[in-house]
Amino acid sequence: MADTKGNTWRIVLIFLLTYLPLAVAGIAVTALAIFLIGSVIGHWMGRDAAATLTLAAVLAVWLAVIQTMAAILAVVIASRLYQWLGTRAK
Repeated sequence: MADTKGNTWRIVLIFLLTYLPLAVAGIAVTALAIFLIGSVIGHWMGRDAAATLTLAAVLAVWLAVIQTMAAILAVVIASRLYQWLGTRAK
C-alpha cells in the first residue's frame, strides 16, 4: 500500500485506458452479432427459437473470450505496475 502512495489516480487511469479498447471492441462485436444473427440469419431461418439459441450461443462464447482477455490484461498490468512501483520504492 505504501508503494502506491501518490500513484492511485495514475494506476486507475492506466487500467481504464487499457480496458477501454477492449470494451469498445466487445460492444461493437456484440452489436454486430445481434444484428447479423437477429436480422440476416433470423430472416433465413424464420424468427424462431433456433435463431435465438444461435444468438445466445455466439454471445456466450464472445463473452467468455472477452472475460479471458480482460483477466489476462489485469494480471499483466498489475504485475508490471507493482514491479515499477517496487523498483521506485527501493
